[in-house]
Amino acid sequence: MGVKFKKNIKGEKYMARKRMFDLEIINQDSFLDLPMEAKALYFLLGMNADDEGFVAPKKILRLYGGTEDSLKMLILKNFIIPFKTGVIVIVDWNSNNWLDNRRVKPTIYQEEKQMLICDKTSKKYMLEPNAKQLLRENRVEENRLEENRVEEDKEEIKTPSTLSQDTIFDYIEDNFGRTLTSIEYELINSWKDNELTRYAIKTAILNNVRSLKYIDSILKRYKTENIKTVEEAKESEKRFKNKNKNYVNEESKEWI
Repeated sequence: MGVKFKKNIKGEKYMARKRMFDLEIINQDSFLDLPMEAKALYFLLGMNADDEGFVAPKKILRLYGGTEDSLKMLILKNFIIPFKTGVIVIVDWNSNNWLDNRRVKPTIYQEEKQMLICDKTSKKYMLEPNAKQLLRENRVEENRLEENRVEEDKEEIKTPSTLSQDTIFDYIEDNFGRTLTSIEYELINSWKDNELTRYAIKTAILNNVRSLKYIDSILKRYKTENIKTVEEAKESEKRFKNKNKNYVNEESKEWI
């Protein structure tokens, strides 16, 4: 499939409307091992990128229903490079698509482009060393701000220390922003009225998952793992987060 270029009646350049993908890139193990949703997102980003491989992924996620997790996976596997502005560039763009420089419509993301170098052998986009350090510092600061925000959210969402079954209903309705159904009342009545139940409710709200099925799944997990106190629940969550954090840190070394 070729890449075509057109001009309008004023002689201005149009962005190419057709894109290509290098079989060597999409047939390599690191790409084949990606989840199907991440693969689909890669193709969508490639189809919507400008003539120099830049695209704003948020718009693509909204249009086609992709997830942030798929975007993060492409970043971790070094298929795309993110910038603080929210824009990304496709690492293998110059292998996937070759355009005559005379026909390329320059990207509007010139500031981001200045942070890149293109390897002459592999044709891959890479971050210029100073830009790499700057983005690393930005990510550290963003992580710190996110941690502070989470802590502030925890302080704002206060669960009454002593909740009767009736006040649990009120508490859930207030935080869910709707009235519970009779079936949901029956489900809540099946839960034990204790601190661990209230902690599961609070966890769901903090995760912005306003679903009784989600809360019920948390309580079932507590039972499966023989978790009987809030402290044990927190330790379980901490182990899970550390496990995932270690995975992300190891994968991130490939592109940081």
